Amino acid sequence: MTVTDPATLTRPAVAVKVPNLKVEQPRVGLNAADIVICQPNGDSATRLCPIFHSQYPDAVGPVRSIRPADVALLSPIFPVFANTGAADWVMNYVKANSEHLERMTYLDYRGTAAYSVDKSRLYKANGKTQYDRAIQAHPEEIVDDEASVVAPWLRP
Repeated sequence: MTVTDPATLTRPAVAVKVPNLKVEQPRVGLNAADIVICQPNGDSATRLCPIFHSQYPDAVGPVRSIRPADVALLSPIFPVFANTGAADWVMNYVKANSEHLERMTYLDYRGTAAYSVDKSRLYKANGKTQYDRAIQAHPEEIVDDEASVVAPWLRP
């Protein structure tokens, strides 16, 4: 692959956790990924983790929760990781082991340009509005919102 803009080499990779269930399709943004990792989800389902570096799509989604395995899987590439959070014990584990993983969790950044909600994908279950199919991440905005994020090989 030829690099036409050297600035591309200095920006971080952005990883986004995305579901792989038929009921949560269509997914957006995956075709722009440099790599898509397919991970077991603890049962018969899988989740995808597209990683973007050479180009950032306008939107990626729907965005889903982080898993403990994401730390070991993603740390070698030092990505900014878009996700919707997780159970407290998972977030505590990730925080304790994430010196090479910049978390950009939806709940911490909602209301910013880093994430949006596709209202056409909201649905009701047990009388409550469900967002699991509607949250989208915006990689370019995620990197812009975290001004301190730079490619790891450029860090002091």
